[in-house]
Amino acid sequence: MGSDAKSWLALPLLFWATSAVATPPPLSLPITVVSDDPEAEAVGEAFLAILHKYGLLDRESFDPPLGQLWNCVKLKDDRQECIRHSDDWKTEKAAVVVLATGRAEQEWTCVGVAAAPTDPARQAIRIHVQQGIFGTAEQRKLAMDLAGRCIVAAGAESGW
Repeated sequence: MGSDAKSWLALPLLFWATSAVATPPPLSLPITVVSDDPEAEAVGEAFLAILHKYGLLDRESFDPPLGQLWNCVKLKDDRQECIRHSDDWKTEKAAVVVLATGRAEQEWTCVGVAAAPTDPARQAIRIHVQQGIFGTAEQRKLAMDLAGRCIVAAGAESGW
């Protein structure tokens, strides 16, 4: 067998080794979506489920008491600040509350456990959820990337 044949035989092994190393584990984080509109909340939750199905997110079980959060969501102004200063939902490690408004196109504010956002530009986004689910591959990737950056920036508030 010539050296060219040996090179071709090694190619699948190289591909397997590269693909096994190249894929990091999905982000595992407690996340909840809140909204004053039940449909907007359901759409946000559905998009998080899509991120999970694509292996981009592994949501930890998170069922925070909604008392203080709900009071914050009902406010017209300063929702994010109210959520930030509500302690009943915070865990000892990273956790994220996604404040969602809108339906097919949503505004997300990703709030972490700190008193201030680590990356305000990434933590307040406009995301076209309908395109993120039903759009072209490029549209889906854009929506998933925006959502992922928002969640990661909020999660980073814990210091990890």
